[in-house]
Amino acid sequence: MKQPTLSQLPIWIRYVAIALLVIGIVFRFVNLNHKVLWHDEVYTGFRSAGYVAPEIWNDLAQNQPIQMQRLKDYTSLKPNSNFGDTLHSLVAEDSQHPPLFFMMTRLWMQVLGSPIRSLFGSQITVLRSLPMLLSLLAIPAAFALAWELFHSKAAALFAAMLLALSPLDVLFAQTARQYSLLTVVVLVSQWLLMRALRLSQPKPQNHQQSQAYSQWQPWLWYSFAVAIGLYTHPFFGLTIAAQIVLVSALWLSDRAQTARVVIKFAGAVLLAIVAFTPWLIVIYRGLGKVSASTDWLKITPPIKEYFRQWILNYTSLFYDLELGLNNPLDYLIRLLFIALIGVAVILVCRQCDRRAWLSVLTIIFVPLLLLAGADLALGGKRSTIGRYLISSYPGVQLAVAWLLATLCSRGLPKLRLLYKKSAPSINRLVMGVTAFSIIALSTVASLTASAAAFTWWTKDVSYYNNEIAQVINQTNSPLIVSDHGNSFTNLGDLISISYLVKPEVPVVYFGDDLDYINRPEFAKLQVEHSIIFFRPTKALQDQLEATFRNLQPHSKPELKLWTLAK
Repeated sequence: MKQPTLSQLPIWIRYVAIALLVIGIVFRFVNLNHKVLWHDEVYTGFRSAGYVAPEIWNDLAQNQPIQMQRLKDYTSLKPNSNFGDTLHSLVAEDSQHPPLFFMMTRLWMQVLGSPIRSLFGSQITVLRSLPMLLSLLAIPAAFALAWELFHSKAAALFAAMLLALSPLDVLFAQTARQYSLLTVVVLVSQWLLMRALRLSQPKPQNHQQSQAYSQWQPWLWYSFAVAIGLYTHPFFGLTIAAQIVLVSALWLSDRAQTARVVIKFAGAVLLAIVAFTPWLIVIYRGLGKVSASTDWLKITPPIKEYFRQWILNYTSLFYDLELGLNNPLDYLIRLLFIALIGVAVILVCRQCDRRAWLSVLTIIFVPLLLLAGADLALGGKRSTIGRYLISSYPGVQLAVAWLLATLCSRGLPKLRLLYKKSAPSINRLVMGVTAFSIIALSTVASLTASAAAFTWWTKDVSYYNNEIAQVINQTNSPLIVSDHGNSFTNLGDLISISYLVKPEVPVVYFGDDLDYINRPEFAKLQVEHSIIFFRPTKALQDQLEATFRNLQPHSKPELKLWTLAK
């Protein structure tokens, strides 16, 4: 099929697409510190700052009140610390997370932390501004990859627009984790791979052979990108797996691809893995802690929950008003976007060359099938976690970009329904404008709603922190009492809440000494304060119920708060 060009797009669509791209960029800056600080973002902060969790626990577990504002200090640079402390924090407690993003965050905090904090008055802005700026690099990367695959600037423009406007990508951009960097590396590595494959095509006999270095240069760049990806997040391995399937499929389907290409690809991947070996050793030595910290992934949900979450994750690239999947209207809208994605994938497979459609299919389905297969074989919910599918999302956006480019272009033949000669044909442009308008309206509406919200579904265990802070702030003379919590997430969420409550609010953080609640010091605190127990462990809750007859749960059970009635 003839490739759609920019000149074939109606001029108003070109201008609107560029305007929407700019709108997507602007939304990355809007209310950057507005949403609640997610538990995992807190861990980004204190690990980059050079703290380890036991150090903070020991500092707080003094069985006496301290002001909540003090907890904010743990997301700022630890005094007299250096990059070695950041590395030690990861090696000792969090080896499943490679160090690249955390080192970048520490450098960002050291160089620009004070100026940003002075301008915006919040350490949250310091932490989130780096991934937000990194996310901007994904936009030209999406353009370059689409251009390499489809040889169409129209498709490349739509790919860049869709990534810029994606509600899910904007949420990742405003999250102090490595997901924006991972998105960039996934796109860049795929572009470098496709470029290396193109440059490695057999040359005509009269073509002057390049020097050995020039022949290997594209593959060295690709290898470098793969190494960066591995040092960004372990799940970049899903992208490597997709690329292995792609290269294997291309070689098996076209033996004109010489074995040298496969050897160069294998050598590039092997070189990147060798470069990652030091951290592989760190992961191996910390497997016990890695397993303990990822136990929550082993919980197996009902089968229907897998499909619900897959629908939520993939449609959030285009629509995310958080009405809830139990809302029939929300569910219907998301199913319509699933249908749109399906049509887009079919169009790519029917209209694009083997290289392009195999790329799109492997990007989408290899990561999803690997995670879903692990869930099926081992139990768990890996494939339902939206951030774990980052390697898969660009394939969906590329497919929809091709759909928009082919449908919105003038001068192309009418589109036959079902691709049967006897089937009626329809006007491409009408369909294209309709799809373009729906995507534009749904993404902008979703971004507007998300920008105004204090929390969103991606905040996971921290979703209710803003409501919890409101309860605390509305309580007369509150005192927060907490231990480490059943899931060991209380420390991170207490630090998150410290940004939302009045700075003078006191907190008592228990260590292992639960008998403190029976001591005279605690009895005195009950007289002076309104006690609020924050997400106590089962052991602490049992002891509270045995000790206090006036223990009352909050009217909203999901907040997991208990108070002592007076």
